[in-house]
Formats: sequence, C-alpha cells, structure tokens
Amino acid sequence: MRPTSLSEVARITNGELTPNVGGAIQFRSVSTDSRQLKQGDLFWALRGETHDGHEFLDEAHKQGAAGCVVADGRSSGPDELPTVRVKDTLAALKAFARWHRNCQEARVVGVTGSVGKTTTRELIYSVLGGSLQGMRSPANFNNHLGLPLSLLSVHDQHEFAVLELGASAVGEIRDLATVARPEIGVVTGIAPVHLSGFGSLQRIAQAKAELLASLPHSGVAIVPGDDPFASQLAEAARCRVVRVGARKINSLQATDVRSQGDRLRVRIGSSKFDVPGAFPHNLSSVLAAIAVGREFSLNDERIAAGLQSFQQASGRTKILQIGLWRVIDDTYNSSPVAVTAACNLLKHFNTSQRKVLVLGDMLELGKHAPRFHRQAGRDAASVGLDSLLVLGKWADHVVEGAMESGLSANRITSTQTHSKLFSALESTIQPGDVILIKGSRGMRMEQVVEKLRELARRTQPHRQIA
Repeated sequence: MRPTSLSEVARITNGELTPNVGGAIQFRSVSTDSRQLKQGDLFWALRGETHDGHEFLDEAHKQGAAGCVVADGRSSGPDELPTVRVKDTLAALKAFARWHRNCQEARVVGVTGSVGKTTTRELIYSVLGGSLQGMRSPANFNNHLGLPLSLLSVHDQHEFAVLELGASAVGEIRDLATVARPEIGVVTGIAPVHLSGFGSLQRIAQAKAELLASLPHSGVAIVPGDDPFASQLAEAARCRVVRVGARKINSLQATDVRSQGDRLRVRIGSSKFDVPGAFPHNLSSVLAAIAVGREFSLNDERIAAGLQSFQQASGRTKILQIGLWRVIDDTYNSSPVAVTAACNLLKHFNTSQRKVLVLGDMLELGKHAPRFHRQAGRDAASVGLDSLLVLGKWADHVVEGAMESGLSANRITSTQTHSKLFSALESTIQPGDVILIKGSRGMRMEQVVEKLRELARRTQPHRQIA
C-alpha cells in the first residue's frame, strides 16, 4: 500500500492519536500478528476467539512497529509507541480498508457462493494474471477480518483484485461488499452449506445475492445459469447479468464439455479452452473465469493461455501419486453437493483399478444432517466401490444409505476415530488403488493424506511421493 501517516489513520477511523508528535510517522503495511510484523508496520490490535492483540503490544514494539491501533479502555503499550485509539478496532480496520480501496484504480472482482469459491478465485486470477497485474485474496481471507486485510494488500500498480466473500448468515456479504465495493460479482452456486446458520436454501440464495445487489449500475453480475436459483440471483442485480452454463438459455454457453483425466476441455462457439486440474463439477467456475476475462477485454486466446497456468489449491480435488496409490485429495471441505460431485468423479474416473472412498462427516447441516448423510451413502454406492471407509458422528447414516443402495457390508468400514480409520485403511488398500478422501474442514481429513504419505515412505521408500 502507499505510504500513510498515523494522523491520517486517526482521521479515517475517528480515532485519537497519542502522542500527537507521532502523527507524521508513515507506514506501508498493516499487521495484526506480532509474530509476522515487519519493522515499520502499523500493528492493529484485534481481539479474536483465542488471542487478543492488545496483549502483544510490547512484542510489536520490540519488532519495530511504527505505531499501533488499540481500542478505547485498553492498554496502549510502551509510552514511546505512537498509538491511535478507536472505539472498535475491527470496525476501524474496515473503515480504513474501505478508504484504501477508494484510493485504488484496481477493478475489484467479488466471488461468493456455497461451493467452489476458492477454485473460482484461482481460475479468475489465472485468466487475468496472465495479461494484467493484480492480486487475489490469500487462503481463507474471506470474512470480516480477512477481507479488509486482503484489500490493504492492493497497491497502485494493480489493475485487478479478486476477493472472496464468505458468510454463515444473511447480511454478512452485504457488509463485506460495502468495504470491497466490487465492480464485478460472481456467484458460484447455491448448495446446502452452513444450513445450521442459514436455515434453508432460500436464505442461502438470499445471502449470496447480496453481492450482486451491491454492484453499481455499471457493474456486471455473473451467475450460474444452470443453478435452480439462477433467476433469483439475477433479479437481485441492478446491472447487466451474464448467465454461464451448459444450457442454451445462458448468455455464455459451453457447447461441448469433455473431461480427460485431470483436464477439462470446454468449447464456447469456435473457441476452445483446456484447463488442467479441472473436472466436470468445475464447469461453472471455468465459465465464470472466462466471462470475467472477457469483461476485462481479453481475447479468448489470452484467456485460454491464462487458464493453462491454473493449479488447484491444496485439498481441492488435487490428484496425487503417493507411492503405488493414486490419491484424490479433496479434503479441504465438504457438503452434500460436493460429495455428489466427488462420487461422480470417482465413478467416471478412467481406470480399471480398485476404487476406495474415505468420507468424513459433513458439518453444519443442522437438522438436515441425517438425510444428507444417507444420501452421501447412496451416492457412494453408485460408484462401484471396492471399499468405503466412513468417519464421524454421522457415519452410521452414510452406511445405512450405502447398504440400502446395494453396497455390501463387507466393503464398508465405519469408525469414530482417526486412529481406527488409519488402521482400517492400511489393512484395506492395495497397490494401484485409486483413493478419494473427502470431509468437512473440522474433520481434519488431510491427516489421512499425510498418513498415506507416511505409509508409502515406510513401505515403498523408492516410490514417488507427491
């Protein structure tokens, strides 16, 4: 970010600077973690679920902080550390990020949806980043804290910024959008995710539509045209709407879609796009990225070249060769729609090898959890599995659905602990197996991938381990 003075921070946040002599001090970046703070950063003290930044002011001073922002009534740290006192440090951070966003020329692309936000963000960044200078929000910086911090990393040379907007309740995306002020809004799809917070699919759609409602009249709303909620999403926008999908009704229609291994080949009219690391369930995300590229006046050749650089983020349908096993690491998160997509992927995976599915619970489904986990079992049974291993509180419901759909009991293992799952997996898998691993973030299914790596190192020391 551009050099900014502490007195300007006080003005923007309606704060009070003490001592006044520090007002001319400038900084170029903001840190909320004293462990990662660089000399000359402004330390912003925030209170989180497990830590309170106000307890680390001395450490920030030792690390060379230019100053700090603290809440009224809290310690200001060492006397020599210039301090901006504000009523609420999180609200002040949002105000400062909003001011910084207004100072930038970069066009902001906002991405939200129930599933596929990160994949869509990365696809858009691949398309734009091949021709333009810009940034995208890192990791999970998509909430009331992460989004302002993402905005503060936008600088004067950036031509675009791709930002995720996440939510677990109605109204949260609207609040984030007032900070980010996106010009292009992308909704990836509506699915039963965070149902315990939203209550219904209708309210999920209402929440995601807040991004599109926030767009200016000159903006562009990109919606998943094949989604049952496409019309509701489109109606929320006050600007031009681009519907993407495989149906003829869509303004950007994929006329031919082919999955070849871990590549997705898409044709739109006379243009062809080849996307590594993508699968059929990523089609809407790929089309959204193409639509965004066109809105930035990139021709299809440049868009296609940008898509060639796409790489799936860790834990998101990433195919790994771990020893003698081909592992599909889809451990980052889970939902009913995502489990169905994963099962379809495994079902149509071009292989004569044995297929093993490891499923952890889908969380935050509230009262709908039993029904959706039984459906997950039915989806699993349709794959033609050699082995199904299930972990978690809702495992019995998955087993029930799988057996109802014809998967024999001797192919199913249900466990409540990771250690028992690991033991069962080790005794079940064989050389050459294709193993797909999926579960909600809280189930820590990435541990299964690491266990397979350990097992491969121990039993197959000369084999490739991704």
